[in-house]
Amino acid sequence: MRRPTVVLFWIEVAVGAAACGLFLVSLVWRDWIELLTGAEPDGGGGAVEWSTVAALLATSLACSALARRGRRALTS
Repeated sequence: MRRPTVVLFWIEVAVGAAACGLFLVSLVWRDWIELLTGAEPDGGGGAVEWSTVAALLATSLACSALARRGRRALTS
């Protein structure tokens, strides 16, 4: 096995899982950003929250696609 490929695979899995978890939290609890930081960047409009949800979903999908490609490279 190629060591850098294995490490990269697990990094992609971890980042994808974290992004997926935060995506789900953001869907259920939309004002977690304001509660965590104390700032309201969009003045309560919700645009930042929905942008965060979209970015986390995109990150999760990209990392899972990269991890899948890495897994195929490891098994072949």
